[in-house]
Amino acid sequence: MPNINLLPSESVRRKGLGSIIFLLLIALIWVGVCFWLYRNIQSEIAIADKEYSIKKEEIASLEKELTGLNEQLSSTAVEEEIVIVERKNGSVKKESLGVYPEIFPLLSGLSSAMPQGAWVTKVETKNGICLVEGYAFKTQDISDFLRNARGIDGVTKAKLIETKREVFPNRKIPLHHFQFELTLGGGVS
Repeated sequence: MPNINLLPSESVRRKGLGSIIFLLLIALIWVGVCFWLYRNIQSEIAIADKEYSIKKEEIASLEKELTGLNEQLSSTAVEEEIVIVERKNGSVKKESLGVYPEIFPLLSGLSSAMPQGAWVTKVETKNGICLVEGYAFKTQDISDFLRNARGIDGVTKAKLIETKREVFPNRKIPLHHFQFELTLGGGVS
C-alpha cells in the first residue's frame, strides 16, 4: 500500500507563515499610525487648551478693567446747578435743580442696553443724531446692543452703519468694530 502524506508540504507551510507575518506587519504599522495620530491630536488639544486659558485670562482682565472704568464713571460727581429764585414777597432763595446735561439719560440708556461682550469707545451727538462706536467679541453682541438701543428713552431710530472684524492690539483677540447711528427725539438732543 502506498504511503500518503496528509500533512501540508513544506512549501505550503512557508506560504502560510509568510501571510501571517505580512498581516502582523500590517497590523503593527496600523497601530503605529494610530498611535502617531493620537499623539498629534493630544498635542493639538493641549495647545488649544493653553490658548483658551490665555484668552480667558485676557478677557477676565479686560472685564476687570472695564468694571473699574464703569465704577469710575459712575462715581464721577456731577455738579448740580444752583438757581437763585426771587419770590413775590421779595425774599431770595437758592435752589438746587439738579440739572444734568441732556446727554446723561442717553449715556445711562446706552450702558443698560449694552450686552456683556460689547463696549462703547466713542459717542458723538450732533443735530439730533448720535453716533456710537465700539467693539464687541461676537456679532450677536452687536445685534443685541442695537436691538436694546432702540428701546432707550429718547431714541426714535437705531441704524447700523458699519461692522468690521479687527484684532485687538497686542493681544491677538478677534473683535468686531461697530458703528451705529441713533436718531434722537423726545427730549434728548
